[in-house]
Amino acid sequence: MKLIKSTGFVKRCAEAVVRVGNWKELPRGAENWEQLPDGRLVGYRVSRREGGHAVSGADARQSSSMEPGTQVSFRGQGVFVTNDLEYAKTHYGKHDENAVQRIAFSRDDVTSGRLADAEPEISVRTGEVLGSDVFADPDLAR
Repeated sequence: MKLIKSTGFVKRCAEAVVRVGNWKELPRGAENWEQLPDGRLVGYRVSRREGGHAVSGADARQSSSMEPGTQVSFRGQGVFVTNDLEYAKTHYGKHDENAVQRIAFSRDDVTSGRLADAEPEISVRTGEVLGSDVFADPDLAR
């Protein structure tokens, strides 16, 4: 995967990934979610990038800004996130340009899924964009 643009959370150098700031990947499942000092949890969301927006894979009419600090809220079940960045990239990074977002959310906002599943994929009513990156699938890039 080739990094196109970063807001400062992830930098790629060849095959190595250097983490900057509070970007921490934890083992899968069993409540292994990164927790912020304010008690919110952090999940990853991967979707199609269109301009400065991350467009929902389930409903292209719903999108969110990629800017840190943006509040994200989708109709229906909400925003789908997982605690496993590689899982999110593998299962949802199927576009020419993909947006990967780091989303902070409250446990109280979980609308579906279980935090303790082996490969948790949950939906939340609302969350805050902590950072966004864009990567291309080399097999799909033009």
